[in-house]
Amino acid sequence: MSKFLKSIMLVLIALTANASENQLNFSFNGGQNDVQVLAKEIEVTKYKQESYEGTCYNQVPYQDEECGYETKYRQECSYRTGRNVCHTEYERQCRYETKYRQRCTTGPSRQVCRDVPGQRICRDVNGRRVCNQRPGRRVCETKPGRQTCRREPYQDRVCNSRPVQRCVWEPGRNICRDVPYQDYVCRTVTKYRSEPYSCTKQRTVAYKDTENVTHKVKVEYIGAIDKADANFELSFANEMKSFQTVVENLNEESTQINFQVTDFNEVQDYNYESTLKVEFFDLDKARAPILVEPKKVEVSKKGKFELEVSNLEGVESLKTEIVIYDKEKKKLHFKKTLELLSFKKTQLSNGNILLTGELKEHGFEKIKKTLFGPFEKARKLKVTLTIFPLDSTVPGQELKSVTHTLNTEAEL
Repeated sequence: MSKFLKSIMLVLIALTANASENQLNFSFNGGQNDVQVLAKEIEVTKYKQESYEGTCYNQVPYQDEECGYETKYRQECSYRTGRNVCHTEYERQCRYETKYRQRCTTGPSRQVCRDVPGQRICRDVNGRRVCNQRPGRRVCETKPGRQTCRREPYQDRVCNSRPVQRCVWEPGRNICRDVPYQDYVCRTVTKYRSEPYSCTKQRTVAYKDTENVTHKVKVEYIGAIDKADANFELSFANEMKSFQTVVENLNEESTQINFQVTDFNEVQDYNYESTLKVEFFDLDKARAPILVEPKKVEVSKKGKFELEVSNLEGVESLKTEIVIYDKEKKKLHFKKTLELLSFKKTQLSNGNILLTGELKEHGFEKIKKTLFGPFEKARKLKVTLTIFPLDSTVPGQELKSVTHTLNTEAEL
């Protein structure tokens, strides 16, 4: 039993009653482009202008009196007698005051001497006491001269601000203000009333008619065309302006299909064109990375990384998350996602590939001996490798990453 792709683009509201007459069925033609055309005579809805007798209205002016209270203003004034208007100003005043400062002078230095008497110095030499007489000497030192200070007068300029009252005579004058009040006012205004009269009006009326309608669908195929095998069903509706697309994937083990309708336009009356873009996604290529099998891994204490893998043929990308931690202490040494195909590749005699790279270039920290393990020869490590499939934008893509766990030892 065939399985249908679940992703369906619905551009219409409902299919017409006789679906078989409004369908295009075709298969993938093995190329990159295809053109499918549905042409038939169908009943369409048209519109026309129709005259009918109705009622129109004229706006006739007339005069009417309106009354109400309005806010007006009157001026009220009062006389203010002349007066002195005073304010305080500050004047800067300066004067000289006699102040005193201390001035000191130092006299000449002098030499003070004293006599140091001689003394007898004894010590034991080879079991006998030996004494010597040190002669007296005169010791002199220089002492600074005496400091003499006196008070010396000087003139200093001292300034401060003094308040001064100043007044200006302001002559008498009238002070006026606007005072609101309510006044009842009547005015003659122009108003309008509607007067009906018979007239001819126009309206839009829908009616049914038959037309030869054509819808050309340009089909564009991209992606893994060499693996593609599919049947298509286009069901037209909305007077053949739109269609619903259903795709049957005949090679769903190796491909997935994505499609969308674009570029709809009306070339002329009842002549439409659309583009159906179909992309075949290669599942075998997407699965290739997750089918790679890591066989053995080695990690040095400085981060040299060697991974032996099989099934690498046809793999275009090997994006892998590498996690390295102590097997016993669970300490994390490295965690990062890298493209392993950027590492050096070496063909081994058993047919496998050895991938070699330096993890220290990506943040690996050197593995060090512990404080209490000076005689530690090697560190047991656990390495997890999570390999991701190729990215796919196809709806329903269900490929998942695969994680492998390997053990190794780093020599210290």
